[in-house]
Amino acid sequence: MLDETTKGIFTITATPFLPNGELDFHSLEQMVNVYIEKGATGLTILGMMGETDKLSSEESIAVIKSVTKHCNVPVIVGVSALGQIPFVLQDFPLATGVIISSSVILKIVEECANCAMLKHEDWPGLEKITQLRKASDAGSRRISILCGNGGMYLLEELLRGADGAMTGFGYPEMMAQVMNAYSAGNLEQARDTFDAYLPMIRYEAQPGMGLAIRKYSLAKQGVIAHPSLRKPGPLLTQDTINEIDALARRQEHRLCELGF
Repeated sequence: MLDETTKGIFTITATPFLPNGELDFHSLEQMVNVYIEKGATGLTILGMMGETDKLSSEESIAVIKSVTKHCNVPVIVGVSALGQIPFVLQDFPLATGVIISSSVILKIVEECANCAMLKHEDWPGLEKITQLRKASDAGSRRISILCGNGGMYLLEELLRGADGAMTGFGYPEMMAQVMNAYSAGNLEQARDTFDAYLPMIRYEAQPGMGLAIRKYSLAKQGVIAHPSLRKPGPLLTQDTINEIDALARRQEHRLCELGF
């Protein structure tokens, strides 16, 4: 159940497609299983990175049914909800164009008892996490803070008081490994692990290209069958593919050095 104490890694899932643009339900089931095996606390489906705007209502329902059928961890669906259902407040000015100050967030938390979580991906926004945690230490209602931005600032976000991550990355185990090391008090291991993945995190963070790169990485690992995006979407050039492959080889080498 989603509430103010929720913590961990809620991986944002891609939506797998066949090359002809149809939903790939076999890959969807396999991807869910892999995410859980690699340490996901829960899953977030049909979000911005799930190409939900390219799905019909019937397709969205089919995705929800498929994921929940094969998933034994909490699932957050990226749709709006009213009433007293616990909801996540997304703070993502880069995508929405809406800037939400710390004081406004605290006001929402105070007046909306069903606001259970902040999806934090202000950029830069580390000071905002500190301000919100200082406010809760001073008596404001504390809610869960899970962070986005592809995990680019994950370790610093945890150090500032975040409860985990709600984001995606082509190697989802990275977030679980970093958080597990951090939670165990092994900060140096957390830093070493994060640093090994950082070049790929940086590369995937390219605006407009991130999902295509992520899907290529997932397909390369056999998590999904095809790297297809539903149109409109960018196509990776051979130069880009070569760069991703080079980063993946260096990443694997570094992880081997660390004993992973």
